[in-house]
Amino acid sequence: NGGNYIRLWLINEWNELGLERLSGSPGDGNGLGRYDQQAAWRIDYILGLAQELGFEVLVCIESFNSLSTGPHPLWERYPYNAAHDGPCAAPPEFFTDPEAKRLFKRRLRYLLARWGYSRAVLAWEFWNEVDLTDDYDSEAVAEWHREMARYVRAIDPWSHLLTTSFAATAGDSAIDGLPEPNGRQRRTPSRTTSASSGWGPPGESGPTRRAFTTITGCGRPCTRSAPARR
Repeated sequence: NGGNYIRLWLINEWNELGLERLSGSPGDGNGLGRYDQQAAWRIDYILGLAQELGFEVLVCIESFNSLSTGPHPLWERYPYNAAHDGPCAAPPEFFTDPEAKRLFKRRLRYLLARWGYSRAVLAWEFWNEVDLTDDYDSEAVAEWHREMARYVRAIDPWSHLLTTSFAATAGDSAIDGLPEPNGRQRRTPSRTTSASSGWGPPGESGPTRRAFTTITGCGRPCTRSAPARR
């Protein structure tokens, strides 16, 4: 259908690709600060196949669900929840708590160390629809993105694009205006008001081709198309 990239979700218990999830049984190796090696093997396989087929991959690391007690909530099963001995008593603390940030940086480092080499990886997407997290605080979330983007820039010799996404069409100007990352997402689904944005320095935007989701900033069109929603 003309698409040349895919979006891969590595999110909590949403699918079988979530790296940092609650332990299901003693000795399974999972839990806060530990990474599911069966999920990691699946990611190995998908990225290898994507490279073989010539697809580029937008790797989505987190989704609002992990910090939500509302629609499609996963907070009750999130390892960072204090109820599971995590550092956060409530979802908004994820963006400000020093231990939560340390643990997330550790996960970022694992992602870069294991898959940063892959030519199939187009970009790292910090969040899916981050503005739907509980008690969304634009200032705190923007500062979190600044800190995480700077961290990735310091450890990623391949200089992948960085992005995040929003449920609101307008995005969040506090995050869109950040100078550190360098990619922009644009979603244009039929009859649906959703959009997502990344950030980038002036003058670094590649050609755009509209479909379901388009990434610019990589010097070439990268488009994922999907059937129109009715």
